[in-house]
Amino acid sequence: MSQNLSSNTYATQKEICMCGDLDFIRISKTPQNPKREFYGCAKGNKEYGGCGYFRWVDDDTPVIREEKFNLLHMLYKAEESLGEVRSLFLEAEASRDWFKDQMKEA
Repeated sequence: MSQNLSSNTYATQKEICMCGDLDFIRISKTPQNPKREFYGCAKGNKEYGGCGYFRWVDDDTPVIREEKFNLLHMLYKAEESLGEVRSLFLEAEASRDWFKDQMKEA
């Protein structure tokens, strides 16, 4: 969903997205959901640097909404951690290759 192209933003901030930023209530302009309100990451979709958090305002009870948010937040944090592990792995591979080269020269 292209949130940035298909919605307006209210000035009122309501929820916190997985980035830790306050979400804005937006209004859908799509033919499938005209004038339907939704929460969206203040930064937008992942392609625009946001976390892509999205939820219709009229969906779910508060308990279900909180559980979904907690699960999505845990997933976002796990993805961040995975990125850090990948970086460390690449650094370790580079160090290993350097040591191999040093051993060949010795």
